Amino acid sequence: MLSSDKPIDCNFGVIAIVGMGGLGKTTLAWEVDNDKELKRLKFEKKAWISISNNFDIMRTSKSVLESINHSFSGLNSSNKVQDKLKEEIRGRKFLLVLDLVWNENYSLWETFKSSFKDCARGSKIIVTTRFEKVALTMRSFETHKLNGLLDEECWNLFLEHAPSIGMDIDALGKFRESVVKKCGGLPLAAKTLDGLLHYEQRVNAWENILNSKLWDSSSRNDILPVLRLSYLHLPPHLKRCFAHCAVFPKDYEIDEKKLELLWLGEDIIQQSRDLSSLSNVTILKLENCNNCGSFPSLWMLSSLKDLTIEGMKRLEKIDVEMPLKPLEVLRFQNLQEWQCWNTKRENEDVETFPLLRELSIVKCPKLTRALPYCLPSLERLFIQKCSELTASIPSVPSLCRLEINDCKEVVCRSTISTEFQ
Repeated sequence: MLSSDKPIDCNFGVIAIVGMGGLGKTTLAWEVDNDKELKRLKFEKKAWISISNNFDIMRTSKSVLESINHSFSGLNSSNKVQDKLKEEIRGRKFLLVLDLVWNENYSLWETFKSSFKDCARGSKIIVTTRFEKVALTMRSFETHKLNGLLDEECWNLFLEHAPSIGMDIDALGKFRESVVKKCGGLPLAAKTLDGLLHYEQRVNAWENILNSKLWDSSSRNDILPVLRLSYLHLPPHLKRCFAHCAVFPKDYEIDEKKLELLWLGEDIIQQSRDLSSLSNVTILKLENCNNCGSFPSLWMLSSLKDLTIEGMKRLEKIDVEMPLKPLEVLRFQNLQEWQCWNTKRENEDVETFPLLRELSIVKCPKLTRALPYCLPSLERLFIQKCSELTASIPSVPSLCRLEINDCKEVVCRSTISTEFQ
């Protein structure tokens, strides 16, 4: 696939993998991307980007740039991002995978691909998509159309992990036609249905699942019915775990430890020996959890010293119900809906942030409530672009640097050496 030397008009060629959801397009692209043969082809730069139905040129270009050079993660201008991407790609042979592309707008594609025009010859872009029109839009020189499994292949895949006890082979065979029909030739459906039925030993349980009305609920943009059924048949505690993943935006690469912390904070899971290492976490950054509407509980992080909360679009209120004694650095950035920071506690004699040295609040335009009343160890305070914030800052004997920009009002009640900007 990647070694093809078919004549093309530019230095890179587009290879499209086309097929309906569940056929294995992403799996095939992953196999190609990890093939040992790539070493022989000597690609200097590689990146894998998930696109889905929102083909945003700025976001996609920035994701490519950050994948091949992490030092450019702070760029926010579309022109700067594309210029830097051109520099990184110029004269180099690259392999880019664009997974799950829906864009059929030719002008968007032309603008995006302009960053790659000066790459080395032999570069490749692999595109996975459900629709052949996307492949035509992106002018693919090679298109691979994936077909569904034959009935026999689908049944054999299902049987690979079929229950070995509790149901004889004759009883199992009675469901063959129904299973094959429900899977529709999709490997993902066959594997998921197998997992759903694997531990069901009762014939009536199989009948209930295979006759569910949810099988008729699919549409062009919908998830596979078998995935819905798989979720609905989870135990309640696992449903909560999966439902909580909705706080992350689509195609977000979820960090395992971050998700673990959120589950712990919401009391969805309990601490065990395997999770005892969480008490050793000293730095935590929660970024772009767009559906998260509440501040996570951090009681498990008894050693946390550095905390950053950034880009939570639905976060309106922050309640700190217990003291964060070890915390030394606290940053709030780009919280567009944050209005209130409540640090009042039942026992006013116990300080919430006794060791906090640095506090930064940037781009929180709706924040109006005051800052914590007592910050005895605060040395640096940065407040920028918080146009509604009126804050009283008493009891800060250690403060030696104060930077304020684009805020409504800040009242200082202690004697400090300050710098205003």
